[in-house]
Amino acid sequence: MWSIMKRGLEIGNPLQRTATYIQLTREELRKCTWPTWEELRGSTVLVMISIVLLGAFTVIIDQILFHLVRWMVKI
Repeated sequence: MWSIMKRGLEIGNPLQRTATYIQLTREELRKCTWPTWEELRGSTVLVMISIVLLGAFTVIIDQILFHLVRWMVKI
């Protein structure tokens, strides 16, 4: 935020500010290191497996608590 204000973006015409913002954003994106397709695919598979495991864990805990509460209510 401060670097943008130092460059004078807080004043001026909205169209010029938008153009400057887009230019600065593109400059920052060029500095990024993007993953390779293999890294992206590996990360995607890892996320999918994590989602399935977390979902299974949630279902199991839900069933355990459901049966526990049902058993406690019967007592």
